[in-house]
Amino acid sequence: MRIAVIGVSRIGRIHAANLRDLPEVEEVVLADAVPGVERPVACDLSRRRGVPVRLEEIPDAR
Repeated sequence: MRIAVIGVSRIGRIHAANLRDLPEVEEVVLADAVPGVERPVACDLSRRRGVPVRLEEIPDAR
């Protein structure tokens, strides 16, 4: 299963970490409206376990 977390502030980080630890989850995709915020979270999550954490850019809706 591939899961996306939109918004990786405090609660989003917790959700992403919990999802990453589930055996059914093959990939966690992170996205945030603020560019660059998701990169450190993805690096941290990828280091801790072998589940791929991928970044997805949110298009500017303005």
